[in-house]
Amino acid sequence: MKPYLTAVRLVAFSALLFIQTISFSQTAGSAISGFVTEEGDKPYEGAAIVITNASTGFTASGGTDSNGYFSFRDLPVGTYDVLVSAVGFQTTEIKGNILNLGDHMVLRKIKISHTSTTLTEVTVRSSSFQN
Repeated sequence: MKPYLTAVRLVAFSALLFIQTISFSQTAGSAISGFVTEEGDKPYEGAAIVITNASTGFTASGGTDSNGYFSFRDLPVGTYDVLVSAVGFQTTEIKGNILNLGDHMVLRKIKISHTSTTLTEVTVRSSSFQN
């Protein structure tokens, strides 16, 4: 009876390792990265980046470094939309980026443009300060 239980445990453990390896291989190595620039091809630091896979609901967010670079690694395969936003700039969206197993997609020079905002009214309030 003991050899039978040992064999069952060994088969169950092997199956568990096999399933874990398959599920890991579906995400390993797939990535999206890119560079965000503003006018004059200057790298833009601090832009907010959100990637979304609408079919699975997967979302990840991050930001750009001092070189305007961002990177998302170990992503599930699928189609991604990339949203780039920054204060004082128009939001830019790049849709339909298809990511296959093992792909490393590089989105080069995503340009963001300044946006102008006109204030219709400014209210300043103050209270007096007394010692």
